[in-house]
Amino acid sequence: MLTHIDIKNFITIRQAHLNLHKGLTVVTGDTGAGKSLLIGAIQFGLGHKGSLKNTDQAQTLVSLTFDISKLPTVQAWLAEQGFDEGEGQCILSRNLTEKQRSRCTINQMPTTLSTLQVLGEQLLDIHGQHDSYLLLKNDQQRQLLDLFCADPTLPQQVAQCYQQWHQHTQELAQTKQAMQQQKDQQALLQYQLEEIQPYDLSPESLKSLDQKQKTLANAETLALACQQWHTQLNGDHQQAVLNQLQTLLHDITQLVDTMPHAETIAEQINQAIINTEEASQSIQANMSELQPNPEALAETDTLLGQLEDLARKHRVDWLQLQDKKATIEKTLEALNRSEAECDDLEAALQTSLYEYKVNATMLTAQRQDASVQLSAIIARHMQALNFLQAKVQIALIPEADDTPRRHGLEQVSFEMSTNPGQALQPLKAVASGGEISRISLAIQVATCDKHTLPTLIFDEIDVGIGGKTAEMVGKQLRDLGTGTQVICITHLAQVASQGHQHLCVNKSVADGKTQTGLTLLSQQQRIEEIARMVGGIDITEKTLAHAEAMLTIDTELDPNQGIFLQ
Repeated sequence: MLTHIDIKNFITIRQAHLNLHKGLTVVTGDTGAGKSLLIGAIQFGLGHKGSLKNTDQAQTLVSLTFDISKLPTVQAWLAEQGFDEGEGQCILSRNLTEKQRSRCTINQMPTTLSTLQVLGEQLLDIHGQHDSYLLLKNDQQRQLLDLFCADPTLPQQVAQCYQQWHQHTQELAQTKQAMQQQKDQQALLQYQLEEIQPYDLSPESLKSLDQKQKTLANAETLALACQQWHTQLNGDHQQAVLNQLQTLLHDITQLVDTMPHAETIAEQINQAIINTEEASQSIQANMSELQPNPEALAETDTLLGQLEDLARKHRVDWLQLQDKKATIEKTLEALNRSEAECDDLEAALQTSLYEYKVNATMLTAQRQDASVQLSAIIARHMQALNFLQAKVQIALIPEADDTPRRHGLEQVSFEMSTNPGQALQPLKAVASGGEISRISLAIQVATCDKHTLPTLIFDEIDVGIGGKTAEMVGKQLRDLGTGTQVICITHLAQVASQGHQHLCVNKSVADGKTQTGLTLLSQQQRIEEIARMVGGIDITEKTLAHAEAMLTIDTELDPNQGIFLQ
């Protein structure tokens, strides 16, 4: 509950100190006196956005004190955010410096404007004239109906399921689009892989192939050289190396008994003979392999040509083809993983769609039950506002298709009839300018206890009504004030007379500057103010008597406590 307001230099309010109580507080005053400045100051203190510039560049300060002793959720929020809980009291303060810089505090601890707004939404709700027209929108009607669902958190669960489904839908679409774009690339890569796949591209194989080609290409030259080498090593002539070594070995052996180390030298020469024989045999073996083979050479040249063509196609050296093959395989593997991811996303999409349908179907069932309950409550309140023949029905209109939507499977339409014999029609087709204010009030009163906010402010929502209906509106606001603090700006004496507290706004000029004052009225002052609202400028004994008869004072509240403002 809002218990205290401090205002300094807000537009034309120079300084104000307001003590507020539970019940219905009415705010009246002449047109243009500045009644809405009080609402504006409260909105400013709650962090509402909007420009505010004082012509005298004075510092603006608004401080709002709330009793939160019976608001455990707010206390828990303050503790969670690290703010002092203030022993059942919470003070929101916003200061606009001369340089138009905004500074905010909660229980004297610095905070941000957005945090101030979040807390303010948990403490107070303001209903202006435009809110009546918001009720004509199906989205607003749906939100009100959802307050009466057996599980008020279910609409949020449906919205979360929808968000999951929507996210998976987008991810799947993006993945499929990427896969489609990669499809041509994948086909090309697969073709390139199949083209390279038959070849052994290991470094050893390529090196051996290169060597084989060189050997085959020079077979005649190499064979002739080997023949010469074999003749030099093991020919039939005396100059052959092997013959000379054998003669040398025979000569040295004869000297073994007389020459030191002759035996060792003989062994070394014998080893040389063995090595020469092995070399001769190797040369002879190579000679058999070095016979010209045009077919093998052509086959090898063809294979090398194919590899060189592949290398040019991929813009690499042919010895780097193995690396290129590995790159292609890796890219194809990644593309195959995209297909697997697509399958996983498809499964996740189906799961989220199933969860959405389950929760949305439950929400539809709860809305059906809630529509019966809320229709009866609204009809009862409308009848109390002189719609004696009012009929109300809340229709659930299924969506045109089964595509998931954030709000569920249906639209919500408040339908009513305000006159006998009139068919039920959507609210926007039924209500005239005067009726919409009354219907709006009936709906707001019917749903206000679901909002669980401790303070409600109504800014001239009674525009367009009068007479007996205005009196009924005042009584409903007063009844509403028994369970919730209600602040109401009104032009109607019938509404003002129902207040537990009565504040009067006046405008004056001092030192060439306009100032707005706010006075807590005594009982006699209330009678005079009600008389002014009834009779205008000329207040007669008759209008005073009428005002006194209209006036209802709640003796539980002390009218002499409350406000000092200058």
